[in-house]
Amino acid sequence: MTCSCLQVAGLLNKMQLHAKKSDLVDKWSTFIVFVPPTRSDILRLCDVVEDVVIAFGYNEIPKRIPASLKPLPLNQFSDLIRSEIY
Repeated sequence: MTCSCLQVAGLLNKMQLHAKKSDLVDKWSTFIVFVPPTRSDILRLCDVVEDVVIAFGYNEIPKRIPASLKPLPLNQFSDLIRSEIY
């Protein structure tokens, strides 16, 4: 899942956080986010990121297992039993 800079700025604006892309030229996309006084729940960067995810939708994030992780055989077995029971 990738979002363009315009999509991220739009999602932040949707959550009442005024965002604009920074003029700094670097390899990372940087935003300047203005938090209005009505949003007292925004304290740190993680709160801004959480608002982006909420605006995007948690259910829209694709589920995937990283290639570096392999489930234990016992977990695979218990998953198979669980799927048969339900």
